[in-house]
Amino acid sequence: MHSDTDAIPDVVENDRTPGSIGETYEFNPQDPDTYNMQVAIHPNYQYYGDNEVLARVEGLTNPRATSPGDDWSREGKQWRK
Repeated sequence: MHSDTDAIPDVVENDRTPGSIGETYEFNPQDPDTYNMQVAIHPNYQYYGDNEVLARVEGLTNPRATSPGDDWSREGKQWRK
């Protein structure tokens, strides 16, 4: 079941097992924007704010995501090589 349409299933948001996503972030399965990112960042976040929180955390904490020398994005270090 997925009540709030934020791309995070209710079972994940409700899980309070130590170290789980639900326990760590205390998402509300009835609110797709638990942290009110629609006010902090942009009104569109009201529909998927919780999923964006996880994406941002992953981008900051995942060592595979931080390799500036291999940045192929537009204007990145490898752009047009």
